[in-house]
Amino acid sequence: MGSSGSKQTENPPPAPAPASAPTAKKTVRAAAQISEFDRTVLDLKNARDRLRRYRKKLDTDNVRLQERARVLVSQKQNARALTLLKLRSFKTKEADQVEAKLFTVLNMIETVEWESQNIAVLKALKEGTEALNRMHEDMPLEAVEAILDGSREALQLESSISGLLAGAFDADEEEALQAEYAAMMAAAHGEPAAAAAQPAVQLPAAPTSRTSPVLPIAPTGEVSVPMAESTAKTAVAA
Repeated sequence: MGSSGSKQTENPPPAPAPASAPTAKKTVRAAAQISEFDRTVLDLKNARDRLRRYRKKLDTDNVRLQERARVLVSQKQNARALTLLKLRSFKTKEADQVEAKLFTVLNMIETVEWESQNIAVLKALKEGTEALNRMHEDMPLEAVEAILDGSREALQLESSISGLLAGAFDADEEEALQAEYAAMMAAAHGEPAAAAAQPAVQLPAAPTSRTSPVLPIAPTGEVSVPMAESTAKTAVAA
């Protein structure tokens, strides 16, 4: 009894006070923002990895497309050779555009304030990812493989691709393609590339009849000599 009466009652530690509603909402919002930021960075990394793999395969296919175009030129299949050159340039141009979009996203992530610009960053990332997906879907690299095998299906695919490439290049790009094509043609025929690329100089036509030069008419009357000249001649004679 005495020991139980002398035993002190131990009170449990006080429970922490619950966070106020504004503080709790702020904490949840901050966690959501961090999660969204991390997810955006991860999506960007995945997109850049996909593009890097695509580039590696594209570099190999570009060499094969160019070699195939040379063979077609030697076989006088010039239209098909030009189509392959255009296909190579088109795929490279597409990859360059996607890379520029993803670089823009990376630059935004590193420089802008996430809380105020996250919508713009997410929109830019969405555009880059969609462009990357279209690049795979519209004309996948498997189509290049099909064209290079030279089968009947390849010819049909090549024809459809030729229509797709119509209007895909601006004037400068078209000029560069034509110059490369002309150089390839010249190499196939053993001609200097510069001579094949430059148009012939147009010289003026030679006259067909000989014309006599028009001479001035000699005076028929007496020629008057100025007074000063006449005086000088008289002094010399004296």
